[in-house]
Amino acid sequence: MASTIELAQSMPVRSKLKCWGDFALVDTTTGADLKPRGRKARALFAYLAMHPGKAISRERLAGLLWGERAEEQARASLRTALVELKPLANGSLNVLEIERDNIAVRAGSLATDLDEMQAGAGRGDYRAVLAELAEPDECLFANLDGVDEGFDEWLSIERMRQRDALTTLIADCSAAALAQGRVREARLLHARALEFDSEAIAPGS
Repeated sequence: MASTIELAQSMPVRSKLKCWGDFALVDTTTGADLKPRGRKARALFAYLAMHPGKAISRERLAGLLWGERAEEQARASLRTALVELKPLANGSLNVLEIERDNIAVRAGSLATDLDEMQAGAGRGDYRAVLAELAEPDECLFANLDGVDEGFDEWLSIERMRQRDALTTLIADCSAAALAQGRVREARLLHARALEFDSEAIAPGS
């Protein structure tokens, strides 16, 4: 008999999260917009999505997103946000695992633009990497600033981490393409790497 993990891994991924630029979440089969209405619910999902397969305690999430509130109020607000996210835990989507003490995005249940760039690089599909690349002036979850002080602090650090990782990924793809004699793709990737690197160190950025 197949284990729960094996069954989950065999199921097609139905949801895709756009991380670079504005938060966007869609059903890859129907094209339906799955984005939660509330910004706190979106921020909650964004944080969980950046830690796929990791169970995050309700205490941690309440403190991250409702740090200015008393503990009971924060936990109540978290429960309200989880009600909004509950459709993502049911049916064919099956993205969220909501337990009594912990919440998690199920590993392998969600596609992201970050994942697809990594996958494209891994299989040498540099055109796919270029197609998924954000503009250099875009940032991670651009419309989720000002949600809460704790979340803002995490988001600032995550933005720097992901930009550094993306710059390295593009540069590595450029070098690999050049080694394979794919000069045009190598040049395009190199130009994009320079755009991201210069944006990261530009004054006032």
